[in-house]
Amino acid sequence: MVLNRIFSRYVFAQLSVLLLLVAGHERFQLRLDNPPAHTPEVIWDEDNRLNPTEVTAPLQATIVLVRKDMGRVEGEQLVLQPTTLAQYRPNLCGDVSFRSEPAPGSCSGVLISPQIIATAAHCASSTDAAKGFYYVFGFNTAEAAAQNRQVNRIPIKDVYEAKEVIGWELGNSHTDDLRSSDWALIRLERKVENRAPVHVRLGGKTDADHFYVIGHPSGLPAKVTARTDELDRQSMMMSNFYDAFFRARLDTFGGNSGSPVFNAVTDELEGLLVRGDSDWMWEYGSGQRCQREARCPQDRGQTGIDRGVLSCSGETVTRATEFSGLLMYDAVQADTSIGRTVPKEVAPDSEHFPINVPDYGRGQIALHFESPKAPQSDETLRTVGVNLEASHSYSIAELSLRLEGPTGRSVDFGPLPSSPVHHLGASRPEVHAAFGDSPTGTWTLYVRDTAAQDTGEIQGARLAFFFSDGEGDAVTLPMTMSNPVPVEIPDNRYQGVDLSFNPVEPLPESIATMKSPGVVSWQLELKLNHARPRDAVQMRLGSPNNDRSFQFRTRTMGTERVFGNNNRHQIFYYGTNPLGTWNVNLVDWNPTVVGEVTEATLTLKVTDMEEARVSLRTPPRIPLGEGEGEAPEAPEGEPSEAPAAEGEAEGEHEQMSTPAPPAEEEGEGHGQMSTPPPPAETPSPEAEEVPASP
Repeated sequence: MVLNRIFSRYVFAQLSVLLLLVAGHERFQLRLDNPPAHTPEVIWDEDNRLNPTEVTAPLQATIVLVRKDMGRVEGEQLVLQPTTLAQYRPNLCGDVSFRSEPAPGSCSGVLISPQIIATAAHCASSTDAAKGFYYVFGFNTAEAAAQNRQVNRIPIKDVYEAKEVIGWELGNSHTDDLRSSDWALIRLERKVENRAPVHVRLGGKTDADHFYVIGHPSGLPAKVTARTDELDRQSMMMSNFYDAFFRARLDTFGGNSGSPVFNAVTDELEGLLVRGDSDWMWEYGSGQRCQREARCPQDRGQTGIDRGVLSCSGETVTRATEFSGLLMYDAVQADTSIGRTVPKEVAPDSEHFPINVPDYGRGQIALHFESPKAPQSDETLRTVGVNLEASHSYSIAELSLRLEGPTGRSVDFGPLPSSPVHHLGASRPEVHAAFGDSPTGTWTLYVRDTAAQDTGEIQGARLAFFFSDGEGDAVTLPMTMSNPVPVEIPDNRYQGVDLSFNPVEPLPESIATMKSPGVVSWQLELKLNHARPRDAVQMRLGSPNNDRSFQFRTRTMGTERVFGNNNRHQIFYYGTNPLGTWNVNLVDWNPTVVGEVTEATLTLKVTDMEEARVSLRTPPRIPLGEGEGEAPEAPEGEPSEAPAAEGEAEGEHEQMSTPAPPAEEEGEGHGQMSTPPPPAETPSPEAEEVPASP
């Protein structure tokens, strides 16, 4: 027995040495030059991503966000990095779609007004982060073919840079309402030429069953998932419950973050693609492995490479109604620009300049101002701007500003962008929402240093107050509650209780004559009789026809509750139709204690927004220029080919250096996969909103 064991071990050792020697020979090495193939069943049953062959308005309005180090200017073109998807991911399986195409993009976006694009907040939520990208139109095969150019050579006229982020929300970044929203609106440095903004859903939940996406998966040239023959027989909608987002079966990848999701029937923008399952899985075969596209529902429950276990519960789409209020606000401001009025500037009380700003952690400077009276008795305050001249021993950006109004509302202006600044913040929607119609009183400008070891100095400061000129002034719309008080709040019931508010009848003449009334500001006041007010932890306010619906987290509120003081809450309802029934839903989650509503008041201020609505509903139609129609058709019997990317033709163009493959993406966001992350990273969104439990 012992001899047999010794002999067996000897034979095993000799065989092991032989195998090692054989494996050392090149033709026996395990290589991934020819990785195992797999059946390409992509994401949802089959891969519907296609290179577009026709130049359509939605395609023309779609952009790719490209880091500025991923392109170079050559004459009248921006040449995007030609590195292919396979070069970024060298372990891809041999039949992965689009593996030989260039992949310079980071995120996607869409044009929603002549100078504003929408994208995901986790791509760029600050102006500094936004300025790290080029905003590139025309990175697609259809426009490249129509213009007879290579797909990664973009005319400079189609390349834009960011001026500012005018609004954003990521998870619970602006409220404590657990909405799990994810969007950012970026104003470009100039208006977009020869491209029309898309039609944006301004209110209501979508009732569509079918959608299509245009975007840049993995940073590739734009792909379209629209069906060319017929819609799916099966609905693409998987969950339409939540206020802030819905989930649908969509074929998307990293780089699709911010991609426009369109109604497949009407072409209306329903929202932005922001989150989803893992994109890549390991495929094993013959002792080798390679990366393939994840498939749903086949891969449900399996662990993906980039985002954990696949749930196959659908891709998450932030609803367009999350930012439609801000879009309406910007459109109204375009009609009633603050530049048409001359502000009244006020100096601080009893301050002598220069004033030293103490180092970080040693306090802040508070400058006090008394607001002026309106030039005319019928005028009201519209917005406020800051004029400031300062210096800093290290960087002016280390000085941060915050303005507080007479009512106690405040706006954080963030780092000082330069010095001097003139009317800083006057055009920001959150400033209008916080300070519009403010009474006279004391204003306080706080200036503090945000980093240690260096100090700053203020040489001068003034506040600029802009008043309305009497045109389009907001009018109070009287509202009455249908429920007789007190109203009992059912104990521990998911349905809760509904309070209904309606405009008075007949309408005031000033409102009845408006062509398209829209909400400018609102406030809801509730008084409760409840021994444990923290039990009533949920309140939802829905505008008429549920065009805008917002669920408020109220756990920390007492028996007297005021809603509408938060800037995000104000802007959310901006522009919505005020005429009809407003619904307030209150839910008490905990048993044993029953409460009631003893008083409820809803106050709305409205103005005529006809011109703004028309401009958003009917954006100018841009005629396709010469050579910008459909891509030329291939001869019968031959496949249509996209123009070659730069560098694919041997020796045709100088090759750009190929960076190392990026690290795998973390978190749920789709962006930042195909290229290294942008200069300023944004934190991951909070946990998604969950429905109230019965």
